[in-house]
Amino acid sequence: MLDRQGRVQTWNAGAELIKGYAPQEIVGRKSDVFYTAEDRTRRHAESLLARAARDGRVEEEGWRVRKNGQRFWADIVITARVNPSGQVVGYTKVTRDLSERREAEAQRRRRDEDLLRSEERFRLLVDAVKDHSIVMLDPSGHVATWNGGAERLSGYRADEIVGQHHARFRLEED
Repeated sequence: MLDRQGRVQTWNAGAELIKGYAPQEIVGRKSDVFYTAEDRTRRHAESLLARAARDGRVEEEGWRVRKNGQRFWADIVITARVNPSGQVVGYTKVTRDLSERREAEAQRRRRDEDLLRSEERFRLLVDAVKDHSIVMLDPSGHVATWNGGAERLSGYRADEIVGQHHARFRLEED
């Protein structure tokens, strides 16, 4: 829980685990200590509190900072707490550490990029072969790829043969 100025009022075990502060180290301090230096310079924490006061709630993902200075990717939700007359008396702030998910997504993107580069290198290699016919069939036996060697040796252009069944290359008696 935060007061109207964004000072920490309550602190739970989950917050301590994620951010590294014991309750006695953080209660009473402004919540901008969890933001990067760049965010503190542009007063981002205050901006989020103002948006929550105006809209009732604000959510965002971004970098936050642990006690030890380590940055982590977080999802934060700030909800304004209002009294019976509708005045903002403080805020509830929930922080979720999404670092592992973000890293997993980054690894997946790197694997996908590596796979695309590998496929492109393979395609370039196959396309460069001119003295051998290299053809890939789909599971039902239809031509899926047709390299320059296949074109030179068979006389068929790729646009004439891709999608055709491989039986087209067999003699009638076969």
